[in-house]
Amino acid sequence: MKMLKSILLSVSFFMFIFSAKAQDSTTNYYIGKWKVLVKETPMGDVTMPIRIDVKDGKLAGFYVENGSTEEKQMDSISVSAGKIFMAFRASNYDLTVTMTKKDDDHTSGRLLEMFDVLGTRVKDEEKK
Repeated sequence: MKMLKSILLSVSFFMFIFSAKAQDSTTNYYIGKWKVLVKETPMGDVTMPIRIDVKDGKLAGFYVENGSTEEKQMDSISVSAGKIFMAFRASNYDLTVTMTKKDDDHTSGRLLEMFDVLGTRVKDEEKK
């Protein structure tokens, strides 16, 4: 009986460790600069630069509104079940964006569950 408890405890511990590492790799995927295209809004297709970073040990998201050069911080950002969830206020609207990884440099998702969103990773130009 004692051996069975030890085995179950060990298995539970390893499952916890592996799930934490999987969460970290998913979170790390989203860190960086992204060009996010929101399709077919009432204002037409809108491209919005987004930057996701780690600030004080937590995810932090930043965006630039259409027609502006000022970067603003998002109200909230989180990663769960492989998806990133972002909330912020732009053009006097409270907006939510959900995106999922498509490949190494592309995401897809929805804005307000109404508009399609396509994200493309912005790669820094290599220095020659």
